[in-house]
Amino acid sequence: MNAGKVSNGRVSCTRSCSNKKKKSSIPSLPNEIIFCILAWLPADILYSSIRYVCRQWYNIINDPIFIKEQLLRCTTGLFIQQKRTPYRAQFVDFGKMNVALTEVNVPFPNTVLATCDGLVLFRDKQDTLHVANPLTKQSLIVPPFDCHPSYGLPYFSLVYARSTMECKVLCIDKPYGCDVYKCMMITPGKDHAWKLINTNTFSDPTCRIFHHPPVFVEGLLYWGSLCFRCVVAWDIESEMFYEFPKPAVQSKPCIFHFVPMAKSLSCLVWSILQAVFDVFVLSDPMSGEWRKLYKIELDVQKYRLNGILNKPVSWPGQNYFVPFAWADNGEVFLCLSETPGHYVAHYVKTGETLIVGSYDEDGWPRFRSNFAYSLVLLPSRLERP
Repeated sequence: MNAGKVSNGRVSCTRSCSNKKKKSSIPSLPNEIIFCILAWLPADILYSSIRYVCRQWYNIINDPIFIKEQLLRCTTGLFIQQKRTPYRAQFVDFGKMNVALTEVNVPFPNTVLATCDGLVLFRDKQDTLHVANPLTKQSLIVPPFDCHPSYGLPYFSLVYARSTMECKVLCIDKPYGCDVYKCMMITPGKDHAWKLINTNTFSDPTCRIFHHPPVFVEGLLYWGSLCFRCVVAWDIESEMFYEFPKPAVQSKPCIFHFVPMAKSLSCLVWSILQAVFDVFVLSDPMSGEWRKLYKIELDVQKYRLNGILNKPVSWPGQNYFVPFAWADNGEVFLCLSETPGHYVAHYVKTGETLIVGSYDEDGWPRFRSNFAYSLVLLPSRLERP
């Protein structure tokens, strides 16, 4: 009858020892090991819950070195703002053959202009520019810029210098009746006024490439277009411009799309008469060397049967897809079908295609860009000289 029974004192002692071990097991790990483990977790989980586990973890997660390391390992998704609902923004996260769409829980006052490393540049109804981190809810106001709006301009770009942990806003402006493009830059939280960036090194017609919106990849802004033979790059650290040729292709006619892919710039060469994309990756920005990665062939007839395409095919091989982003470190190819249509995610390795969502009859989304939640901090106030 007494089998398996022990005295209360022994049980109490055993539980006490067990609890003591549990309490001491985590703090006994060196900071370096905890640092490496936490750096692999998503920023939203780190910020909302993990940092509250203990003081040690809180200090690690708020360390600027940790913030920089976690940013290097985060997985990129897609940030979307629709035309009909300028206050509404969505974040699309891509997993292994599944897609999750969530609302970005920060009410942006009006129009999103750019994103970079978890930061968002937006403009309110009073045309005031703001930089914000949707995760940490931090925001700051960008000093006013006296621009001269013309067709399609000005363009505002947001970049983040990871070495100095500073964000910068770049503006390309061209006044009415003027053939000169002005490039202005400011560091919010540090600078009180915009400064002019020298673009005199580019001759006509290369300077006209600034009429096209740039893309940001790993410390560089790139401008590229079908109409120009070269690609122009701006180094955010040195604040210098340089140019190099586009990938050499044989197929004609074709269209070039320059899209960030993980930590590299990709160039998708779209053959107009076929549903085919040749994918090139920029191996070395300084030398302008391109490497062909692979070829994507989309089965238009199959997607029509699956309901992704709605319009009839006018001629064999007609392509209704427009590429605009990569996700999941270059394993998911994102494109748009015709209006009204869908966001389409094509998994390169498996060849599978998923419909991510749809956009309305007003046309393509107001804004779409690669995005990853981050712990990047913004200065609390403008620094004085």
